[in-house]
Amino acid sequence: MWFLTEAPSGNHAGNEATARQIVNEIVFTRIARVTLYSTNDLPKKVISGDDEAYRNELARVEQYSMGCSGMLLVNALDLTRARFGIPAQGDLETFISQYGAHPTLAQALAQALRLYWVGEYSASVHLAAPKIEAAARALLLEINKPLYRAAVGDATGQFPGLGVFLEHLVDSGFDPDWERFLRTLLLSDGANVRNFVAHGFMHDADRNTAALVLRACAVLMLITSEDAAQRDSAAVKSALMKPLGGRPHRSWRRRVTDTIRAAYFEFRR
Repeated sequence: MWFLTEAPSGNHAGNEATARQIVNEIVFTRIARVTLYSTNDLPKKVISGDDEAYRNELARVEQYSMGCSGMLLVNALDLTRARFGIPAQGDLETFISQYGAHPTLAQALAQALRLYWVGEYSASVHLAAPKIEAAARALLLEINKPLYRAAVGDATGQFPGLGVFLEHLVDSGFDPDWERFLRTLLLSDGANVRNFVAHGFMHDADRNTAALVLRACAVLMLITSEDAAQRDSAAVKSALMKPLGGRPHRSWRRRVTDTIRAAYFEFRR
């Protein structure tokens, strides 16, 4: 059920309404120039004007919700380990693959979860965070969205950043609740985890951050496909619109086995 939890940042429409209400009611946020600082105490951005004040307040509201949701995700992961122990890598990969996820991504997510369960939170984040971008790229490839900026003149060809990928996903119908969660967690609009990891500034990730990154990783990974040729664009866009819509299909034999295993661990507890 951990894989089926809602976006940790909350409902986007509700967050927008809250942010606008705060900006409208607190005059200070509209007339003052506010300087934001990064974690290394260097100035990151100056907020001035209604639009920037609103965007900043929206990210703040979302991050507050993420902090609360992160604690719940942590508790669920810790309870899973306490009750059932740490699953073997192969068993975890098999479970994740039931959702149809690409095997390479399923392997990475399984490894990142196991790193979390042994207390290696920073290692878990460093493994999972780049795979979020890989999953986004895989999904966009399935719907034939542009993934590479060709060399023009003196400019070298390169893949665009995660922010561009998220824009393409939204254009393809990606659930706005999840898009805002990914953006606020990973990019400079919010916690900026993706860039901190990429540039070596993420040294000691805490459990909440690790759990949120794992959840971000899972939501995209679980709607990727082992064989992109088996799905058409409509199927991919449907998955993007409802990323929690698919539950893994299990045979009756697997269901009975899982039930017996759960009962066994519960009896031993």
